[in-house]
Amino acid sequence: MTLRWVWGDVKRFLYILAGAPRGYPGRYPSWWQGLRELLGRQPPGTRNETWTAGDAWPVVGELVHGVGELVTRPLRRSPSSHAAPARPATRGPLRVLMVTTDWPTPDRPRTTNFIKRQADYLQAAGAEVEVFHFRGAQRPWNYLRAWREVRRRLATGRYDLVHAQFGQSGLVALPKRVPLVVTFRGSDLLGMVSDATGRHSWKGRLVQRLCRAVARRADAVIVVSEHMKAYLPASARPTVIPSGLDLELFQPIPQDEARRRLGWPLDRRVVLFVGRPFQARKRHALAQDAVALLNRSLPAELVVAWGVSHAEMPLYMSAADVLVCTSVQEGSPNVVKEALACDLPVVSVAVGDVSLRLHGIDGCELCADDRPETIAAALERVLRRRQRVAGRAAVRSLDEKVLTEQVLELYRSTLNGQLVADRRRQGKRRLTVRNATPAEEQGWDALVRRFDHHRVVHTRAWLGSLEASGCGRPLYLILERDHEIVGCLPGLLVRLGPLRLFGSPLPGWQTVSMGPLFDEQRVSSADLAATLVPFLRRCHGVHHIELMCSHLDPVAMRASGFRGETVFTYRAPLYPGDEAKMAKVMKESARRNARRAIKLGLVTRLEDDEAFVDEHYSQIKEVYARRGFSVPFGKRRVLEFFRHMKAAGNLIAISVYLKEGGPCVATGMFTVDGHELLLWMWTHRTQYRWYRPTELMTWTVMQKAMALGCTNFDLMGRGDFKAKFGAERDASKYRWVWSRYRTLIWVRDLAEAVYRWQQAIRGRLGRLPFSLLPPSPVEAGQVEDQQPGRERSHTPVEP
Repeated sequence: MTLRWVWGDVKRFLYILAGAPRGYPGRYPSWWQGLRELLGRQPPGTRNETWTAGDAWPVVGELVHGVGELVTRPLRRSPSSHAAPARPATRGPLRVLMVTTDWPTPDRPRTTNFIKRQADYLQAAGAEVEVFHFRGAQRPWNYLRAWREVRRRLATGRYDLVHAQFGQSGLVALPKRVPLVVTFRGSDLLGMVSDATGRHSWKGRLVQRLCRAVARRADAVIVVSEHMKAYLPASARPTVIPSGLDLELFQPIPQDEARRRLGWPLDRRVVLFVGRPFQARKRHALAQDAVALLNRSLPAELVVAWGVSHAEMPLYMSAADVLVCTSVQEGSPNVVKEALACDLPVVSVAVGDVSLRLHGIDGCELCADDRPETIAAALERVLRRRQRVAGRAAVRSLDEKVLTEQVLELYRSTLNGQLVADRRRQGKRRLTVRNATPAEEQGWDALVRRFDHHRVVHTRAWLGSLEASGCGRPLYLILERDHEIVGCLPGLLVRLGPLRLFGSPLPGWQTVSMGPLFDEQRVSSADLAATLVPFLRRCHGVHHIELMCSHLDPVAMRASGFRGETVFTYRAPLYPGDEAKMAKVMKESARRNARRAIKLGLVTRLEDDEAFVDEHYSQIKEVYARRGFSVPFGKRRVLEFFRHMKAAGNLIAISVYLKEGGPCVATGMFTVDGHELLLWMWTHRTQYRWYRPTELMTWTVMQKAMALGCTNFDLMGRGDFKAKFGAERDASKYRWVWSRYRTLIWVRDLAEAVYRWQQAIRGRLGRLPFSLLPPSPVEAGQVEDQQPGRERSHTPVEP
């Protein structure tokens, strides 16, 4: 369907809003005139292409389609038709429009002096830099006004490129008229931490998505630290250029002289904290707690340097004894680099690129965790040493003069068409599949997190647990287009007699999903299927392929010869920071049973000892035996899952005991990865089933997951019992099956049919007064799917 807005009234109205370009002849139309043309009646004899023919008021149809195009068109991957041709860099100084949402002003203390410093140094290096700064404040109207102003400036044709500081600033430069360079500095990619809750906000997650879209559209991308690359889409090819330092300003001053100028006592031990104390992500309270613990053994004072001018900061750093950094999230904290430039010792938690900056500097401490006790111990060691550090030599390479040349070189390469030409070729080259290199396997977890839909099942730890359990040999596959990684696919290769099977995953692996991850802007499901099948056949001799995920296009997969089977699961939302709201989502019976379990003396305990596996597997066997089946997986599978998930830091293993020191009545294993809580397995002792330990156990894990920021709970499989926890049935996931021979499909279908007949027969026999067979369990790993029958426990329970 042709969208009239591309050449019609809506496009004309947008240009009217943008203002008259320089040199426009005559009187430019007013916005009122454009609005009347947009909303006016359809002229006689014309046909509206986006609504029904002959409709007198086509505006509804135009807006429905026009708004959709207005949102998606600027974010498409193809080069903008409005981008002006880049002029050669030798024709004069580079003319740069720098756009930023943050800019230091004399009346407002800011921490973004590095942006002004970069603009000044670019000017000094010969570039013509014009800065347009506006206050975004997370208000769409501010961005709309800034967009209009940027469009007006770009219409003059004075600029060679736009340099957006922070990803959200790049939104006002779309659609492009000149090449776009974007610098991501931290919260734009990593997420915004709410000052009210101390957790990532929904606004921050929205900004993350918008910034990733801007990165896809930009001609060049800069990040300030290596670890930020993992948060960019796979199509972005970022250049790491840290924020520079003014080494002429940040120089060591003798401590006694600095203290006299500030009026500080010479004998006082000072711990310096730089940043907004009320900003949650800076965690000022954590620094206070650490210094309070420190004062028990060594007197010291915490000084907060906020509201101090940038020019006075070297004085504070020279007067202090140590800098403490407790931020929960940073891109590349400049305060650490500035402290090192003043030879000030630094004690910091592991955040941003601090570990890289402190590496090899004697007298600085990188804390193993963010507990106040750990930070206090590190501060005490540094303060008792009472020496400056040789930090200036370590940050000499971060001199703004040196980094300015790198920025200018990136400008020139962009204008000369190197990166632009690469972007124009993207998507036109053939998609290829290859095995990952050893280095790529080592960095696999960071690679998968570059793509949407990644889960804990895609990580090396999960695949390692499957390999150690004897499920197969892992394959780490890389999808490339134009020598650029655009996707990946983990899986395992299995030998079954003369046949080779590739599973991602195969049934019976107790794996909720897996499948490929890819940049959906550059790879389609049809491309994936057409490339993956020949590769696996040619390079690995595969006869049978199974993929399970929710983001492949069903039409394209079926057209490629795959057969799709819907796989049901239950999902529940989680509400970090609002347990009361989460409790209301759960059914009353679940809340009541959890309270009742507590009153009956049940206690929960998080487990980290491998002895937990013995009890957990024993309970699993008991439940399966009660239902007339043997366990379809061995204890080795449970043990290897426990070991690998624990080593990766994703495991939550929990037990429920009948009073402290009493018998274990229920166990469960869950994983946490990113914002998702995943149930792997749960079970209980039949004797204590009426204590309802499952509700208490699950609610305890949900509370811990919400404290970690989880927003989604996948209960892995079927079972109406799971609806108690606010879960709803999800049918978005498919198992895609392809076989080289039709016989394999027939054999698989026959085995599936036999299994279903068996289940049906057992279900009917189970309804007889004297059942010959006990009820069947649910699929492997879901040993708690059905609500227990109305049979009494041998142990009396108080009402």
